[in-house]
Amino acid sequence: MEDNYLELYRDDYLPELLNNETVAINVGQILNVLKSSCNRKLYGKTGNSVTKAGAAVRIDFKELIPITNIKEILFKDEEILQRYVQMDWENTIDLPSDALKTVNQEFLKIGNVIDTVNQKDPSENGEYDYFMKNFGKQIILMDFVYKNNLFDRSFSGSVPLSFDPFPLRDQSLQNLVRWIESIRFENNIPDFYDNAIFNEKEFKLWYSLTKIVYNIKPAYRTENKESDLVENTRQYSFSKEDVKNIGLELKKHIEEEIPPRKFLRELFQHSEELDLFSNEILSSMESESPFVRKICKLIHDLTRYGKDIVHLKKLLKDNLINHENNDFLDTLILMTFTMYIGMERLPKSIKMSPNWKITWDTFSNDMIAIDTEFDRTQKISILKRGPRKNINEYKPGESIKIDKKWFLIDEKKDDINEDENSLSIALKLKNNFSFNYYYTEKMPYHNYLPEAVEQPFLRWLLKKKPDEKLAVLINKLYSDLDEKEKLNFSVHIENKKK
Repeated sequence: MEDNYLELYRDDYLPELLNNETVAINVGQILNVLKSSCNRKLYGKTGNSVTKAGAAVRIDFKELIPITNIKEILFKDEEILQRYVQMDWENTIDLPSDALKTVNQEFLKIGNVIDTVNQKDPSENGEYDYFMKNFGKQIILMDFVYKNNLFDRSFSGSVPLSFDPFPLRDQSLQNLVRWIESIRFENNIPDFYDNAIFNEKEFKLWYSLTKIVYNIKPAYRTENKESDLVENTRQYSFSKEDVKNIGLELKKHIEEEIPPRKFLRELFQHSEELDLFSNEILSSMESESPFVRKICKLIHDLTRYGKDIVHLKKLLKDNLINHENNDFLDTLILMTFTMYIGMERLPKSIKMSPNWKITWDTFSNDMIAIDTEFDRTQKISILKRGPRKNINEYKPGESIKIDKKWFLIDEKKDDINEDENSLSIALKLKNNFSFNYYYTEKMPYHNYLPEAVEQPFLRWLLKKKPDEKLAVLINKLYSDLDEKEKLNFSVHIENKKK
């Protein structure tokens, strides 16, 4: 086989000779014309060749099959499987344990398989670098979309019409996210989308930085070249020329003198002496807006630490913590930083959020060999039930109605804030296609009786006060008891432990 393509085989047209190091990857029914629409892009792609009436498809090695299509990875040899399992994939995608199997050659009848993928030096493929930057941008955005219940059919045309979105989603925030998603940094700057989070000048500063970062081509150092395992170690470099280029890009969009332009000039001038001038340069931006300060801080950090992977990892950790605060400005900063450090360094908490398979498939790119299909096997029926008096009475496994839509309660979490005398009850929900949303409601703490206390407390009341006052007492909340009653109940609980 030549070294510039791979072949996909249908289960009735597998190659006969497979050596012990063969790994077969089951990618579902993407070659089956009758069972999948994914193949429309695959078969129609210029340069792809089809053999044996569609039994096998040969595609360019640069084209990619989404990992969400992997059903199984089959190893011919147990030793190779164990070597794979023992590798440290700290930030990669976890596959289900039952997806990794060893089989005899004659049992490789598994749908469709990828026969071989020839390893290439990433530095030889600039398209792949841009692909990963765009993909990292999408993953960060979709994590924000997920955390804010914004996902609906507008993010993917493959989502069924019957898919129930979260009815209380913020439409203005969703529109802003969709606009950011549409930006392509290889094109001209888009017309500004007016919003309540940042202004036009702030956007142009962020865009100028992100466009320069997007166009920095990473270098790789090849290690262990003589061994079986070839490791391409990514090298990082952010130079004073990059600072200059940010300034030139910004000048294209804002001709007037603004503080960030002076900041960039000073950073360029003292880029080799930041141990001495960092505080002075950063303090010059203290009177600017939060977004401008965040952008300038990132430019400074890249200039000062851009070659130091130890500092870069710390900066990634800090940016991830900020992103968890659910501020869209921090999400934009993390998106830019991810383009620099590489999507592969994102933790699994971002790459494998509960909805990751659906949100990954929202990413569209010419390098992806197939059009992905929405997984309709996850559709569930949600039984409707009568409403509870308050949110605390709902339990996992039950259904809840939110603005005329029904959701299944997957998990429930209580968070008591004694200083505010309040309780937050967070419900993790599933819609009719098992897509997760979150719903949180606050209530006064005195209206809440923890389930761990509720049942023994009510049993105690039943035993202690079996008279005409029983109905009143059962409805009395633990937090409403006076100190003497609370003490009596505490003694009762402690005695039961003995």
